[in-house]
Amino acid sequence: MSNVSAVTRRRALSEQTRREVLDAAREAFGRLGYEAASIGVIAKAARVTSGALYHHFADKPALFAAVAEQIEADLMVELAKAGEGATGPWEQLEAAALFTLEHLLDAQIRQIVLVDAPKVLGAAAWRAVQMRYGLGMATAALQGLADAGLARTADPAVAAQMLLAALFQGAEAAARAPDPQAALEPVQRDLLTLMRAFRA
Repeated sequence: MSNVSAVTRRRALSEQTRREVLDAAREAFGRLGYEAASIGVIAKAARVTSGALYHHFADKPALFAAVAEQIEADLMVELAKAGEGATGPWEQLEAAALFTLEHLLDAQIRQIVLVDAPKVLGAAAWRAVQMRYGLGMATAALQGLADAGLARTADPAVAAQMLLAALFQGAEAAARAPDPQAALEPVQRDLLTLMRAFRA
């Protein structure tokens, strides 16, 4: 085996281990919550030693940050698919909002994104992550709509934050209901009513 192929193989194995650790951490953080999900539990689930885990992630907060960011990145891919059939920019934004509501009905995602991320990462750091993904997308979309004369808003960035806050609260309300899927429908209707108030 050449030195090049050996290096390539090591890199591939390293990346595979990193993915397995992230998957195990996502499940543990989502099921147990940040505080209860120990490095030992995560390493055991990923079938690696704690030392191997620390080779990829400096500490537990760094691992959590990687998990939370991966959830946001995965959501952006799904949102692009959700908006593929939209007939215009407003319809694309509405499709993204409705998909995000359903996405947040997942208890593990809610635990990581809504409960633990702001506390573990801090409000400012978590907001920076959100700006790279969902919040950033919503802000850019509303700015584009405003620039095109399709939205009435004094400040697209603030409007995006307001809509996302309503979305998060709506997702929490639906998730706490005896039948979350049934509760989701009125939340979706009310969210669309709020969004359409900005339409020009």
